[in-house]
Amino acid sequence: MQVRFGWTLDGAPWAPRIAAEGARADLTLGPRGLIELLQVRLGLAHPPVAPSVRVAQYRSAMQVADHHWFRESFAVDPWNTAAHVLTLRDAAVEAGWDGSRPQDPSVLPRLDALAAIETQIQVGPDGAEGTTLVPGAADDLRDVLSHLTDLSASAAAWPLGIDVIRVQEPVAELPGLFPEVFAQLTALGVEVVDAEVETEGNGPTGAATGTVPRLRIIEAPEEFSAAEACARVLADVAEASDGEGPSAAAVLVGAPTILLDHELGRRGLPTLGAADASRSRLTGQLLPLFLSIIRPQLDVYDLAAFLDFTITCTDEDGALMRVGILPAPVRRALLGALEKEPGVQPAAAAGAAGASAPAAGDDAADADDMTAWDRAIAGLEPTHAQIARDLTALLQPDEEAYGGGGTVNTDLLTARLTWLNDRLTALGRSDGAREAAQQIRGHIDLFTRLLDDTTSDPTGGRRPIMERELADIVAASAPSTRSSLTTRTASAWTVLTDPAHLDPAPGTHLIWWSGIDDTRPTPTIWDPAEAAELTRAGARITPVEQVAALQVAGRLTALRAYEQITVVIPKRRAGEAIAIHPLLSHLALDIAAHDRELHGRDVDKVLTHPKIRTTAADQARALLDTGRATLPELQIPTPPTTLERTLPGGGEHLLPRRLSFTQIDTLLSDNLTWVLKYGYGIRRGHIAEVPAGSRMIGSFIHAVVETLVKRESVGPQQVPTEDTITAVFDELAPRFASPLTLPGARAERESVRRSTVDALSTLFGTLAEQDIAIRGVEEPFHVPLDLAITRPGETAEHRTSELIGSIDLSARDRGGDPVVIDLKWTRAVRYYRDLVTTSRALQLATYLHALSREEGRSPADGYGTAGYFLLEPGEFISDDPRIGDLPAGPDTHPELFAKMRATLDLELSRIAAGDIGSDAADLAIATGRIGDSSSRTRKEHADAVGLRDAAAAEDGRLFHDHRFDFNDFTLITGLTGDFT
Repeated sequence: MQVRFGWTLDGAPWAPRIAAEGARADLTLGPRGLIELLQVRLGLAHPPVAPSVRVAQYRSAMQVADHHWFRESFAVDPWNTAAHVLTLRDAAVEAGWDGSRPQDPSVLPRLDALAAIETQIQVGPDGAEGTTLVPGAADDLRDVLSHLTDLSASAAAWPLGIDVIRVQEPVAELPGLFPEVFAQLTALGVEVVDAEVETEGNGPTGAATGTVPRLRIIEAPEEFSAAEACARVLADVAEASDGEGPSAAAVLVGAPTILLDHELGRRGLPTLGAADASRSRLTGQLLPLFLSIIRPQLDVYDLAAFLDFTITCTDEDGALMRVGILPAPVRRALLGALEKEPGVQPAAAAGAAGASAPAAGDDAADADDMTAWDRAIAGLEPTHAQIARDLTALLQPDEEAYGGGGTVNTDLLTARLTWLNDRLTALGRSDGAREAAQQIRGHIDLFTRLLDDTTSDPTGGRRPIMERELADIVAASAPSTRSSLTTRTASAWTVLTDPAHLDPAPGTHLIWWSGIDDTRPTPTIWDPAEAAELTRAGARITPVEQVAALQVAGRLTALRAYEQITVVIPKRRAGEAIAIHPLLSHLALDIAAHDRELHGRDVDKVLTHPKIRTTAADQARALLDTGRATLPELQIPTPPTTLERTLPGGGEHLLPRRLSFTQIDTLLSDNLTWVLKYGYGIRRGHIAEVPAGSRMIGSFIHAVVETLVKRESVGPQQVPTEDTITAVFDELAPRFASPLTLPGARAERESVRRSTVDALSTLFGTLAEQDIAIRGVEEPFHVPLDLAITRPGETAEHRTSELIGSIDLSARDRGGDPVVIDLKWTRAVRYYRDLVTTSRALQLATYLHALSREEGRSPADGYGTAGYFLLEPGEFISDDPRIGDLPAGPDTHPELFAKMRATLDLELSRIAAGDIGSDAADLAIATGRIGDSSSRTRKEHADAVGLRDAAAAEDGRLFHDHRFDFNDFTLITGLTGDFT
């Protein structure tokens, strides 16, 4: 066997390569590859283990050694301290350190600490008796050298199966123990051809011969333009080959190729599929998410993310499918419960796990006091309900698992992982998801092993672990995977990621994608005193400058062998300016030495000379001038001038059978959004629908009011005390507003509690003073809604829909007339005052209309009064002088509802005819209100709204303006977006 060895060749392709003219190599190896080959030939190979396993084992040894040098750091951050010190230990062993203590430990505490830890270590294969540290690369090197030395000393015949090793660097300049390794191989009969001998026998190459590559640098302003420029170069190369054999091109990838692959795909060219490996991919996210939801302080948004966790894969037919950790019915039911009540109360969790939990079909499932979570479980079929109950049991606070002082009981923690493993087993039954399930289970298995290695004590038990270290172990055990956004397709191009791995054939053209500076300086590990002590202990310390020179020389030698190099670089990447790769500076020196025009110029001037550097724009212009490319028709995206569109065949099938006020409010101004949301059922994802912020707090305070009324804490001349309100607030917070109960939310929780107590005291106190008795809270209504649908050229068709909803607070005054109060958690006092004084309180008019229809009265009688109560400031907004101070608007509530219904008839008639659009959006576009909140624009828009409303009023309708700041469909409809 003939081997080509280079200090920078680890990871190079295994294809046979030509090391020199007429000298063929069967293997191309770097230092790690050579040691692995010798391990196999010497019978020293052992199963590989994850690097994090060695960190966990070394951490245990450090804990026993307890050296003063690392003691304080270890107490605060044991995992990362162990990882750092293990790096030092491996560097010393790789250099040849024998593990002895320094002569003066007080002067060299680091080496003394390493020696103290080494006494606690027994290096051996994983699982072997007595092993406390599995070998790393440094241990393998020491072990191989020891066996080679023994074989050489014993003069025993041992067939290594290696005839020749051609070393591309001078052997004497190799770092650490490698010169000794090659000396022992020579003693055992292996021919080691030194780089100096190689040069003498075959002549110099590259710059030394007087030939240098033709260098071309194409510079683009950013990565998108750079990707397009590089794709043009590769398209030229592919066209030049014209299908006659493999393309004589190599691609050196200096950055992920997701953008470049997109451009190559557009041109019908093979994609390169290079992407950075990361531990933050999907398969590494499930375990930390699971651990976050079994903590005592449950974050409902983490729980929603866990419930919604799905893996996108393909079925047997190749179609995309999503497979969840939980069965779809369970996932939908529990996410729906969180949308209604963003919390899982501890009492509910306890009930779900015990015998008292309601099962499907039980009468208890209809109890009013059941939580939405429990109702969701009760509605599932038995198998799915059991899965949900098991999950709910895991959500119960477990003070034994999470003790005081930020520590975790690892025994109880790993016991809870059994449930997750069972779910992954079920997930793995799907062929498409099996690979992802195996990766996640591998994450859990490695995590569990690291916990064992980290927390095991001599008595056979396990110590608690700090939460910070637990998070470090979760991250260290995560699988490192590449992005699935790009894949490599078969091509004749040689695609590599390291310049040292390049091995050109004659006439090869190198295209270097993103030739930017990605080098990292090699730190100096040992100070002079430590280096001297390590040398005394048998080590050979190589200066970092020498190692860096070897790396540069290996890569530069490979680059110099190419005839033509085209480098594509962006000026900026991720918003930051970048520098070109330092290897290009070395090539610039070669070029300057051999080019008369560039001779004597410094590096920067060579690299920016027009002979070398061009722009992506100039490259494209040259292709157009030579006819090798055509300019596509210019398309400039522009914002829409209207959202109006036509639905072929009409929208009769979309007309609703039931309407809530929320739907009506949308229909009056924006029937396009209504069609998308209610007609077609397009909605945001479940996680986005879990209430947060003001929406969550508003629902929570509604529940507090409802509970106070149902418990008869409120009645005629009866106002709940502050203590009563506070007690109900604290009781319901975990169920309806669990984010307020998390650590770090105390200030917000106290602020909301104080505002709630003050506001509800004002609300109930004012009603009691005015002798207004509360009849119900969240009272549902279902009443007929008469509509008239008019189609072009036809008479109106009268039809009846159902008006549904619930009234926040329904009351009666002393005369028996209804009083409707709508509760809002907001400080927008001016906005709601304007609604009342301008007769735009559509919600109040709708509720009063529903009440009048329920009681069989004519809506035209002006039956009852209504108002808003703003919970944050604790203020009534009403034209009823008993509870408010506003003048009545121009329209009564019945008159306002009549305008609403006429406008509703018009919008539904438009939908039936297929006329879809948004009058409010079109007006906002016309006035420039979209994206412009200046006072001038707001005034112009308000004036335009007034004119449109006056015109609508002449026809007995109204013009309902709408704010699009919080509309979920503006990107879909084209109302907002990037039109640059």
